[in-house]
Amino acid sequence: MKLYTHWRSSASYRVRIALNLKALTYEHVTVDLNRKRSDQNRPEYRRVNSQGVVPSLELDNGTILMQSMAIIEYLEEAWPEPRLLPKRAEDRALVRALSQIVCADTHPLHTTRLIGYLGDMLSLDQGSIDRWITYWSATSLRTIEGLIGDTGFCVGEAATMADVSSSFQRSTQLAGSG
Repeated sequence: MKLYTHWRSSASYRVRIALNLKALTYEHVTVDLNRKRSDQNRPEYRRVNSQGVVPSLELDNGTILMQSMAIIEYLEEAWPEPRLLPKRAEDRALVRALSQIVCADTHPLHTTRLIGYLGDMLSLDQGSIDRWITYWSATSLRTIEGLIGDTGFCVGEAATMADVSSSFQRSTQLAGSG
């Protein structure tokens, strides 16, 4: 497998954590997201991922997977152990909800393309952008904290997809060196 990634991309980080928790071997391909170089917009990478975002996971058969949660769900189905989704349906639903709060509600606020749009197209100054991002991020984080309580893991007794998604600090501990 070949993972197209960037060191500062939290979406890429999620996939690296899942790959490492499942002890899967993969080749690491860096896609530079710096706005001045912008590898993700080059035709070579657009052939890999037409959306021009990371991560992308190229399987050994040439299939390309995109979007961190879809990739993690694929990994869970293809390599079910160790489990990143609990056995109980109710717990799986909670894990997916927590993951979506991060991936759909919070993560997009921190992408270079959104921040660039707010500044370039809407003429917001950096202070306004920061306040807007802080407000919506804090709202999501309070929701997550209310749902998980004061436990070692988000749901249950082991790392799940929610742990992989929910906290950069926690993710740093789970990721290992890969």
